[in-house]
Amino acid sequence: MKIELVFVKRSNGFDDGNLIVGKFPTKKAAYHYVKDNRRFFSDGYFTLFITKKYSEYYEDVRAQDLLNL
Repeated sequence: MKIELVFVKRSNGFDDGNLIVGKFPTKKAAYHYVKDNRRFFSDGYFTLFITKKYSEYYEDVRAQDLLNL
């Protein structure tokens, strides 16, 4: 399983661009990174791009997930 943390920048209400922040071994490690470094990123949101054997999908990082660490 491969997990990439992606930051999606928003401007004027639209998605402006994607920035791959890093690759992490687990979801929990990615959540800890977001929790510790959120202040360094401007207007936008984080998503996880998860690749398993033969499937790929995006998963949003929500504030509720960060509170449950």
